[in-house]
Amino acid sequence: YESKMASIAERFYDLFLGLSRAHGQYRITGKTSGKGKKDGYGNTIRGPATTELWEQHLAGEYGLGIVPIREDNTCRFGAIDIDKYDKDLKVLAEQLERLELPLIVCRSKSGGAHLYLFCREDVPALLVRTKLMEWAVAIGHSGVEVFPKQISLAGPEDVGNWINMPYYQGDKTDRFAVFGGKRLKMEKFLDVVE
Repeated sequence: YESKMASIAERFYDLFLGLSRAHGQYRITGKTSGKGKKDGYGNTIRGPATTELWEQHLAGEYGLGIVPIREDNTCRFGAIDIDKYDKDLKVLAEQLERLELPLIVCRSKSGGAHLYLFCREDVPALLVRTKLMEWAVAIGHSGVEVFPKQISLAGPEDVGNWINMPYYQGDKTDRFAVFGGKRLKMEKFLDVVE
């Protein structure tokens, strides 16, 4: 079981390859704001998001956040962050399919949606951000947060902005992907994306 989890963690690490000099950690306090957002606190940690941290994330021991923009101002992934907690994720996934947008829907920690874009190679952050903003407008969600939040890092100390990762607590998660009308287990999510 442990070697299987290590292998899955490695696949998540490769998929969400981000900034190597920092990552995020988010701890949920158990409270919810009036708007439905789960309260908690986040910290930006200097140091890489390792496969070991991914294992802890998937085990529900360490809420991991990844900064999509990398040191060379490229990205391997990006996301549209929809903080509307009454969204039907199946309907949203069907809309993306109809529009033929290369995005996969994941439920966020508070019940909103993260629409992830994954790239096979390094893509300039400017292009990723521009496309995601265009697609957010196309699906009726202009003005939402888009990750990466910047098109270039300000310098060697800049750590950008991180986004909470899906599959906290593995297959017991409430941060799952929806694809083809179904909730995906973590390995199926990895297969679909790859």
